[in-house]
Amino acid sequence: MKAAADAKNWTKVIRAVRSPKTGAYTFKESIVHKDKVKDHMGQ
Repeated sequence: MKAAADAKNWTKVIRAVRSPKTGAYTFKESIVHKDKVKDHMGQ
């Protein structure tokens, strides 16, 4: 049961990143601890 409780502390973050060369958007997915989401989005 502990694994299920630990899983709730993680969040999937999907960011749209624009290519400077083509202007097209790509999506970057990452799994981040819920306490670090704002730090990750600031990058």
